[in-house]
Amino acid sequence: IMAEWFDLSGYAVGDANFDGEVDSLDAATALKIDAELALEGVNCDFNGDGTVNSLDAAQILKYDAGLIE
Repeated sequence: IMAEWFDLSGYAVGDANFDGEVDSLDAATALKIDAELALEGVNCDFNGDGTVNSLDAAQILKYDAGLIE
């Protein structure tokens, strides 16, 4: 069993690539995870429902566009 711990303090929820921005690149990562084309992201569950899917990607895009906070 391999376990990793991540310190997410200082990173916004949805910042999948930890570049300090929540943007379309993070939404693309969430979609890749949903399609099982990428490994599970520790910071992609934007809506906090325990699953990374297209709903998270949509929320990330809305956040990036300034439609939600």
